[in-house]
Amino acid sequence: MHRKLSVFLLVLVLLIAAVAPAAAAPCAFAAAYDPACDADQDGDIDIFDIQLTASHWDQTGTWTGGGDGWLLSGNAGTDPTVNYLGTTDGQPLVIQPGGGNVGIGATAPQSTFNVNGTSWFQGDSTPLPAAAGKGIAVGFGGEQGYIYGFDYATFAPKNLLLQSPGGNVGIGTLSPTGGKLHAEATGGTAVYGNSSSGVGVSGTSTSNWGVNGFSSSSYGVGGRSNSQIGVYGQSFAPLNAGVYGLSAYIGVQGTANGSDANRQAIRGDNNGSATGYAGLFFGNTWTVGTLFKNAGAFRIDLPLVPANKYLSHSFVESPDMKNIYDGVATLDANGAAVVELPDWFEALNEDFRYQLTAIGAPAPNLYIAQEIKDNQFSIAGGAPGMKVSWQVTGIRHDPYAEANRIPVEQDKSADERGKYIYPAGYGEALDNVVPALRGLDLDAPTPEQRAAP
Repeated sequence: MHRKLSVFLLVLVLLIAAVAPAAAAPCAFAAAYDPACDADQDGDIDIFDIQLTASHWDQTGTWTGGGDGWLLSGNAGTDPTVNYLGTTDGQPLVIQPGGGNVGIGATAPQSTFNVNGTSWFQGDSTPLPAAAGKGIAVGFGGEQGYIYGFDYATFAPKNLLLQSPGGNVGIGTLSPTGGKLHAEATGGTAVYGNSSSGVGVSGTSTSNWGVNGFSSSSYGVGGRSNSQIGVYGQSFAPLNAGVYGLSAYIGVQGTANGSDANRQAIRGDNNGSATGYAGLFFGNTWTVGTLFKNAGAFRIDLPLVPANKYLSHSFVESPDMKNIYDGVATLDANGAAVVELPDWFEALNEDFRYQLTAIGAPAPNLYIAQEIKDNQFSIAGGAPGMKVSWQVTGIRHDPYAEANRIPVEQDKSADERGKYIYPAGYGEALDNVVPALRGLDLDAPTPEQRAAP
């Protein structure tokens, strides 16, 4: 009986084994389709299914199985050297290749990549391959951060726009209210422009100042050049200045601090034109030092026809620092007169010369009875009541004149020899001019051109 029961149990076990399904083989490309292996539910078994079968996210967003995958509710005790989102073989990590937005710190990302919060960029400025194409690089290299636009396909920089739709950009300030670019510095230079071959700083405006400089304690605008003009101003508007200076004390000042014997603090150049002026001063003008000129004159409206003509006179010139004084004296009953001069006369003048002219009748005996002494001189030898025109000249001997005598003749310096103030007048080429006048158009107008209205 027991033998029959054992045989029955063995047959039953074999029968159950025959009708029971085979154990599922591990998920593999060669295995038959098994829904349990179709982790991404796309109808086939692919590499993503093989990777996710043991542990994967299901359609409800729930992590199934074991393993060390990332939990939507966060993971504890992770090691950034082994627990990270990325690849282990240096291959690209692509997120949302089919579209959609990615947010970091943003629950509703509004662009392809939306970061809400502070971003921190590190890296170096190693060039990218040409396949990178056009883009913006942000990183940190050496001891400085950088941001720039670049096209690596052509290895050419591209424009980088800041606040192009509007608004101001601030550097060193939290309130950029001064302009589109507002830079502040507590020390040093706030804005610095430098170019090896072009313009260091350029400012333009269609209705206001192109460049505005202000300082509460130093220069409002400073310009310097090692080979060209330090500050250059140009205006195309009628009756406006290329450079304009306004101050409660000095509007414009020029200072030449070099060692060149021909240095000039200020130069005005009208290209030798017969019209216009190299300089015009409206108001009193004071020259501290000797005023050198090729010619001198005054010009006024001709009193007889002031609306249509000018009247010009040349200066009276002398090889000495000469002063001229004149007047008319009336002789007394003795045919004499004492001419009183200002009390500063002898303090200013010396080496006197006299001229006397009788008015109305000859006076052959008219003479200087007493030369200048105590700021007066005497006339005698005329008829009672006669008028006498007198003229006295003196040469300055005040302290400034004594220290700054004008040399009447002097040799030209080595770099001036063979060169001329007015080369055209001696049949010389215009570039054969003395160094002080270099760069000026010295093809001077003719007297007729100068006299033209």
